[in-house]
Amino acid sequence: MQGQSPWLFNLDIEYANRDIGTSIALLYNAFGERLADLSLEKIENPYEQPQHTLSLTLSQKILSGLSFKASGKNLFNARYKRVIEHEGKEYVEMEHSLGSKFSIGTSYEF
Repeated sequence: MQGQSPWLFNLDIEYANRDIGTSIALLYNAFGERLADLSLEKIENPYEQPQHTLSLTLSQKILSGLSFKASGKNLFNARYKRVIEHEGKEYVEMEHSLGSKFSIGTSYEF
């Protein structure tokens, strides 16, 4: 079926210390090759290639009500790649970087 991988792996490792207000989360996700589009033409179907992504989030309470948070998503800078296999050869239909995203912020609870 379109968009379904034969395998999927998710790993979530978290640490939280409420006494000092620290929280850390490491998230890993991977999936296998999957059908990208169903071709109605007489060409082969394109397949999205496996991706591995890693994200990290850190939050720390600084003062009563004030907290700091930093996060990084897709730290591996995974690439999106679609290929078509025809007569034993692999042709890249589309490929681009998904990019990494970083953020920092503060918040205050009243």
